Amino acid sequence: MTNIALILAAGNGTRMNCTVPKQYIRIRNVPLLRYSVLTFLAHPDIDHVQVVIDENHVASYTSALDGLQVLPYVCGGKDRQNSARLGLMGIEKYKPIKVLIHDAARPLVDLQLISKVLNQLRDFCAVDTVVEVADTMKLKEKLHVVNRDDYYLSQTPQGFHYPVILDLHQNAFSNCIESFTDDISLCIKYGMDVGTVLGNHTNMKVTNVKDVRYIEALVDAKYINRVGHGFDIHKFAENDQGHDGNVIMLCNVEVPCRRSVVAHSDGDVGLHALIDSLLGAMGLGDIGTLFPDTNEKYKGADSSLLLLEVYQLLKQKGGYVNNIDITIITESPKLINYKHLMTQRIVELLNLEPGQVNVKAKTSETLGCIGREEGLAATAVCSIMLPQEVF
Repeated sequence: MTNIALILAAGNGTRMNCTVPKQYIRIRNVPLLRYSVLTFLAHPDIDHVQVVIDENHVASYTSALDGLQVLPYVCGGKDRQNSARLGLMGIEKYKPIKVLIHDAARPLVDLQLISKVLNQLRDFCAVDTVVEVADTMKLKEKLHVVNRDDYYLSQTPQGFHYPVILDLHQNAFSNCIESFTDDISLCIKYGMDVGTVLGNHTNMKVTNVKDVRYIEALVDAKYINRVGHGFDIHKFAENDQGHDGNVIMLCNVEVPCRRSVVAHSDGDVGLHALIDSLLGAMGLGDIGTLFPDTNEKYKGADSSLLLLEVYQLLKQKGGYVNNIDITIITESPKLINYKHLMTQRIVELLNLEPGQVNVKAKTSETLGCIGREEGLAATAVCSIMLPQEVF
């Protein structure tokens, strides 16, 4: 039995008045679309996730779901109804039994709700996710009060037996029946018996900038803060008397240095310390375990590539970085003219904001091995957020 989540992300979100479509805006440095995709991927009864996108948003989509195992995207149509139809047609080759259709603008769908919809599909061919109306309702024209108990609000995911909903969409398309704003409405149009499950108000749809602030608060409540610490040290080559024109790598920036470091990779103490801090925050060991110096694959390796590999692990867990603080400890070379370049480079590598990264430089006041200019070291502290429920 194959269950597929079909996530509709082909809209342009014009009401948001943002520079990017709302499904790609960042909530705590994570694209909105990525939240719901991660949740569906984490559900044990969802076999595949298919996303429907606008053909002009391929680059944004690819970046948003980088590293996630989803089916190849499908391009949507002129409106939600046509996008749903095209998405359903796109998954036909996988022979799904059940399909859950979800709006990308609802980032905080949870595992329990997905389970409730799937379970209700045992008894119904179509299942609506609903929430009760809490406010007093009035008709616009006459301000006539209506009984709110007679109404509910529909959310997503909405669940369906796949052959049934595909047939309804194809029939509506053939007969030019349009303007349905969700898929349950199509089922009601054709007289189907629809089951319901109770949703929740945190599964809200982002429609304006104020909603983003509210979603941020809800995201914070679902995440736990983790802190990691990293340290790395490399010695200078013993018989290296130094020469002009030599450089060493610090935070992926070439820094002039008369001495060369002894290292299996490129000897970038800044990035090595950062990698260890990220691994520590995730509880995934250390850099030597993940990238052992006994493996020739990493001989002379560019440490920025190792950092990106570790950062990918964080993204796969649905996590994000709060901030990074690095201290380079060295008597020589002097780094006053390079600290800002190191900060900028890490910001670029991890696609962070400038205020999230700080790089400092200290001497050891001529004390110890660093004071004797036998090598250099770095420490790093990072704060990350990991979702409590999904992982």
